Amino acid sequence: MARNSFGNIVWVSLFKSWGPVLGLIGVTSIIASYFWTPSTDMVSLRWLLILIFVFLYLLTVTTRLSWLAYNESEVVPLKVKFAKEPPSAFTGAHALLLLEPTPNLAHEALVSIYYLENEIEKLAGLGKVINVQNDGKVQVLVIADYEFGEKLEPIKQNSVDELKKLILKTSIPSFILEDQIHG
Repeated sequence: MARNSFGNIVWVSLFKSWGPVLGLIGVTSIIASYFWTPSTDMVSLRWLLILIFVFLYLLTVTTRLSWLAYNESEVVPLKVKFAKEPPSAFTGAHALLLLEPTPNLAHEALVSIYYLENEIEKLAGLGKVINVQNDGKVQVLVIADYEFGEKLEPIKQNSVDELKKLILKTSIPSFILEDQIHG
């Protein structure tokens, strides 16, 4: 689940792009050009071969780099593994959700919690990250209940069908912040 940095993706692209093979073919072609071309054309053909192989290598590396970067950029949805009553230290909280490991959340981050109902995502609550565990799993405390209602109890009892309907997003609706600023 660990994500690669851009530097790691470039490094992998350089070595998995047949660099040594293309280099060997290029050097062999340049050496062969000494024997196969007339002496008057020797310099220009040598430089042409060098340029062709450098271009092919850079094209291969950038193509692989683009492909790897595209694959790394995939947005992974936040998945709830488990839910339970909130810890007693957090008065006023509604539930505690345990999420799969994700690099998208940090301690104290706010998340919006949606509930999928008839193919419509309805804003059900607001959550706050209270812990990123050593194993990477993320604990999210449900701090605001907008439309959970009676759905919250089956969620806290870990109903598989209800947990699948939860959608967590790493942003919050602007009206929540506006209420804080203007309210």
